[in-house]
Amino acid sequence: ELGNVLVLGAGSGRLAYDLHMQMSCDQTVALDFNPMLLLVAQAVTRGNELSLHEFPIAPKSLEDDVILRTLAAPEPVRDGFQLVLGDALRRWVNFGSLAFAGPNRASQYSPEECKAIVAECGFSAPRVSETTIPYMCSPASRHGRQEKVFTFSAGKERDVAPPARYRALPDWIVTGKDPVPLTPEFRTQAMTTQIYSFIMSLIDGKRTLKDMALVLEKQQLMSRDEAEPAIRSFLTKMYDDAQRQSGF
Repeated sequence: ELGNVLVLGAGSGRLAYDLHMQMSCDQTVALDFNPMLLLVAQAVTRGNELSLHEFPIAPKSLEDDVILRTLAAPEPVRDGFQLVLGDALRRWVNFGSLAFAGPNRASQYSPEECKAIVAECGFSAPRVSETTIPYMCSPASRHGRQEKVFTFSAGKERDVAPPARYRALPDWIVTGKDPVPLTPEFRTQAMTTQIYSFIMSLIDGKRTLKDMALVLEKQQLMSRDEAEPAIRSFLTKMYDDAQRQSGF
């Protein structure tokens, strides 16, 4: 008997659906921030069939490039199942891989660190299990992998000081009321952007790459030995971007 259950990062809802249908859940709330996945969950859990195309990462054959799949739940979900569109970044519940990458490498915790953090946050010593399950193993794809998922459950025992409010972006971006700081990174980027803009202004259909490097040297922006590889790298990126945008 699980009582009220909240599934964070529920995706298209299969885990939340299975918990609600197979366990004694009074209410199950499946939360995710991806509208498409929740619309899929809404359709199939109500007993509807949904047709979507699969694009395997590494198709086994030409016929496997694009496959029309029919999605359906085993049966309509029983009462007490709710879908919520929202962002769960300010909460932490884990069922899955510990290999997710983020900007802060110090927060990529090991299983031992995860157990210690849970205990430090006012919970009982967590009950932990690790199970190897298939992940993205399409029968039409040559690629697939096995994922060792890390799961814990713990009961709240005591109150602790709440963590600082999560800030994805600084207030000078969010509110627009504070001055934009002139950071060393911004200074470097501004100088780089000015040089790139100057390089683009030199493209007239007549100058060669070496001619452009000579101009940069005369302007004392960089030496010719530095300018040639810098211009070549920049123009290569511009060319590749143009090819992608044109569909080639």
